[in-house]
Amino acid sequence: MSDSVFLERGVSALKSDAIVHLGNFFGALKGSLDGQDLYARSNFLFIADRHYLVDFDADVDLKGRNHALVRDFIALGFDPQRTVIYRQSDIRELFTIMWLLNCHTPAKELLERKDFTGAVDPSLAQVLYPQLMAADVLGLRATQVYVGPDEADHVAYCREIAGFINGAAESLVLPPPRRRGPISENMIMGPGGARMSQTNRNIIPIFGDERAIHRCFQQIPVSKVRRREPINPDDDICFNLFELMATGDVAAELKTKYLEAEVDQDEARAFVEEQFFKFFSNAREQRKQKSMSEIDVEEILQSGQQRVRREMRNTISILEDMLYYNVGSKSSRAV
Repeated sequence: MSDSVFLERGVSALKSDAIVHLGNFFGALKGSLDGQDLYARSNFLFIADRHYLVDFDADVDLKGRNHALVRDFIALGFDPQRTVIYRQSDIRELFTIMWLLNCHTPAKELLERKDFTGAVDPSLAQVLYPQLMAADVLGLRATQVYVGPDEADHVAYCREIAGFINGAAESLVLPPPRRRGPISENMIMGPGGARMSQTNRNIIPIFGDERAIHRCFQQIPVSKVRRREPINPDDDICFNLFELMATGDVAAELKTKYLEAEVDQDEARAFVEEQFFKFFSNAREQRKQKSMSEIDVEEILQSGQQRVRREMRNTISILEDMLYYNVGSKSSRAV
């Protein structure tokens, strides 16, 4: 049976300690932002504060960070009337779903994962981390997961777990989710010359002090070419970032300048920084507004959790019916 029997739903998330930066915006949030037009009220965005506990830092104001992220989301254009925004820890049903998935997941699927292979004495939370991610997605019966190419393995794992459940039920109970990637499938590189990553302190934040952001752009590595020599745009971090934020015509024009030696690396840094502030000008201005601090974040999160908990309870009923209570009368079931 085709996956199309399921309603289209998209889901994305950031952990509580996340800083919104170019990498996670174009890797995940941009797809989710587009999704609120495609799947209004079936588009989900959550703060993964339970995932965050695996690497918990007692110095972080967890509630404050959660609230700040919601305000970041709204400044970027997320509308709580079209995207369901919620906090993972409010969803009590999540761990029931995780347990139901556990009952049909071979242990080797977790123990052989590269996430913690070689780790010294990993915690049980680290071992079960992929199961919680699968529960986040499959509990919503999501068909789309907004992540970049570096997270493709996680979506593939969710599909695998959905396959175990569907096989046990002898029916298409859960949709095997698909990855909805960013505009470009190229790895988004940071100013340090490696994949943009908050863990490695290699990011360009979207919000915050303009001078600090300027310093990030100034740290982007310079190609080893003499001044006024052609630069290969495909291998250039400045151009790759510029291309994410520019229209096709504007990007093509700059690409021509690269190839015809009409731009050097200092100018390239200036071009991409200028494009950054142009692209995010509305979001940055919105984030500074006094009205942003007056938003009732808890009301948004409570509204979101009510919707999500209904969906999760429905999923629990479906799983229990198909796997345990109606074993003798299995049939295909569209949701």
